[in-house]
Amino acid sequence: MNSNILYTAIREMTPQQRNEAWMTLEQKYRPYLTFGDLPFYGRGAGWQRQMHIYLNPLLLYRLLLGANGGAAVLGVISEGSPGCLETVSCIGQPGWNRYLFVDVVKAAGLKSPFEDGCVKEAAEVSKEWCLAHQLKSNRMDSFTVTPYGRAF
Repeated sequence: MNSNILYTAIREMTPQQRNEAWMTLEQKYRPYLTFGDLPFYGRGAGWQRQMHIYLNPLLLYRLLLGANGGAAVLGVISEGSPGCLETVSCIGQPGWNRYLFVDVVKAAGLKSPFEDGCVKEAAEVSKEWCLAHQLKSNRMDSFTVTPYGRAF
């Protein structure tokens, strides 16, 4: 199932289909969660607590663009070429918020996430960095959702 289904096909879906799609995504991306006997979460209605879906439906896309930009900056810095920090430092300068995202990315010498292959490159850079910098922890493998949030 495409994880973008809740944003692309939501108008054509019945409430039950939306809940089923959410449960499929929960099971795929957060299999460590168990909902016990909580009917609201157990039937897949947890997506309705995601207020950005109602208040700011494009937030996900803004976050993805920002994450992609961050991964692109990480790639430039990881290369260690001379002047790499100066190349991307313009992003944090005052006044850039008046420009479109693609203009800021272009001024920094980065690829636009709308160019073919850019997102794949950013994902590969992120994956390489994560694999090289894995943290050792005693993280629990399972969480349980309670009416008050997650119980660890």
